[in-house]
Amino acid sequence: MNQLLIEPNYRNFVKTSCQFVEDIQIMEILNLDKTKDLLEDLTKLDVIGASINQLGRSVYAFCKKRKEKKRKRLKSKTHISLKSKHLE
Repeated sequence: MNQLLIEPNYRNFVKTSCQFVEDIQIMEILNLDKTKDLLEDLTKLDVIGASINQLGRSVYAFCKKRKEKKRKRLKSKTHISLKSKHLE
């Protein structure tokens, strides 16, 4: 958390979020195997980072606009709803 306060940016936000998810083992406790698989798929893409919303079956990821095509391929593979918000 200290690193996020020192350097508040997307990468540190996601890193802190992932560490928290890992530390409290929420995906294991809630049996979120599909969510865990989706996160693993997202992190294999060239994204800035991805993590879960803390109390739900939702994930988020930050990616650069030029990488959206890969993200859209993941959407068709998983049959999920993906929303884009451009940050650049």
